[in-house]
Amino acid sequence: MAIDLPETPIDLLRFLLHPVTADDLNEFHYLLSNRRRRLAIARVSVLVPGKFIDTNTLARWIAGVETGMEPKAVPTGDYQAVYNGLTQTHLPALDDAGVVNYNSDRKRVRRGPAIHAAVVLIIVSTGVLWVLPQRNRDESSG
Repeated sequence: MAIDLPETPIDLLRFLLHPVTADDLNEFHYLLSNRRRRLAIARVSVLVPGKFIDTNTLARWIAGVETGMEPKAVPTGDYQAVYNGLTQTHLPALDDAGVVNYNSDRKRVRRGPAIHAAVVLIIVSTGVLWVLPQRNRDESSG
């Protein structure tokens, strides 16, 4: 499911009138439910338009965030686990959705046409979760 953002006012009206199905919403929310995908989106979103980041650099950065270490200090096993997850699962899924453009042959990633929509949804969702009252598991299971 790729999302092309509107460029003109009439395109915006057409965009807003286009029906969005529950499956569309579920697919996009599922895509953003994984922390590594969210981290990849965050890192790729700050790239200059048209510029790439190497997959190994992205994997080291994400592994650094996950371990709380400088990317170069991340143990090989931790880096390799992130790299494998990115190249085998996460980046192809983000590419299919148009959030990133992933070149699997050259192992490079750049922003896709839906990157801004994904970033906005992550920011809004995170903000909403911050203001909701904290609930423990016993309260939420009923």
